[in-house]
Amino acid sequence: MNQKIKCWVLGVFLSFGLVACKSGEVEELHERLSVKLDPSLTQKEKSTIRGDLLELFSQNIATKDGWFSEVFGGNGTESVIEYMDARVNYIIPERVKLVFRVGFGSIVESEFFTKNKTVTVASNMGMALWLTSLSQRKRLTFRIGDVSVPMDDPRNGLIQIGTAYIGGKTKTKMDTNVRNNTLVHEARHSDCTGGVYQSDIDRMKVGELPTNPLCGHTHVMCPDGHDFEGYYACDGHAWGAYSVGGVFSAAISKYCENCTEADRQKALIEGLDSFSRVLVLDKMKDGLAGAPNMTSSRSVIGRNARELFRDMRASRKNLRNRDINFIEVEVSDEPLKDRVSY
Repeated sequence: MNQKIKCWVLGVFLSFGLVACKSGEVEELHERLSVKLDPSLTQKEKSTIRGDLLELFSQNIATKDGWFSEVFGGNGTESVIEYMDARVNYIIPERVKLVFRVGFGSIVESEFFTKNKTVTVASNMGMALWLTSLSQRKRLTFRIGDVSVPMDDPRNGLIQIGTAYIGGKTKTKMDTNVRNNTLVHEARHSDCTGGVYQSDIDRMKVGELPTNPLCGHTHVMCPDGHDFEGYYACDGHAWGAYSVGGVFSAAISKYCENCTEADRQKALIEGLDSFSRVLVLDKMKDGLAGAPNMTSSRSVIGRNARELFRDMRASRKNLRNRDINFIEVEVSDEPLKDRVSY
């Protein structure tokens, strides 16, 4: 009998739906992006995802911004598409009952984050299942349509869209800008930067959270006074999912040559929201966080996370301010009561 363990999600609670999955053929999304859509997605969900990405393909982003080029590896829209193509491969709906899809292993619902009242827009289940496979020491697969996909790499790119993705159960209007920011955000969760630590695998075996946020770029609890205080909806390290999403939306707001003014303003609001959740933003602006490392590794490292962070802090003491073209914006004091978390 397979031993059951807890499957930890990157910053959001792993919720299970009530509707059994469908079988059938997966649907290709677009020739420019190798994302495949699960058969259990509704036609409305499929058309929404397809329409959002067609909008992204049509946006003419041309920027010389240092952060954008360092994060996405280029200066335009095509760089964002390539970034997503490497990290987002499958999209499934939240109502899928995950336990019916996992083969050669087992997962159970985690008690972590059950008290979080924010609404989940999307979750990177691929990273969570990869970490689960390591802690189980078993080869996990996940069924997409009639195909069993091995969960043997952090960038397997299995994204589960939540109830709020197309506007359900939230007062916040979910439009194309927010959803594309969400996919860019979730794509960053596919990166296990520097490898996973054996000490974290051991922690997961006993139901504890990993301590190294760089593998999966996990979120931390927002501090007192933050709009999301008490929720795991902030980043405590540089160049995580909220940083990347913020860079993407900020570029649209300032550098999209064919976007409407309304779209620019919406992207600006989304970028502000993303950056407001980065607790080390000042260090990034001052050049003290170093350049973004956008790599991913399957390696299991024997050193623990504390040793790594001590070395990182020591190496950054002598860094000088870097010449970064950061987009300056004014932050409103008005609380974002109806914002969503992902």
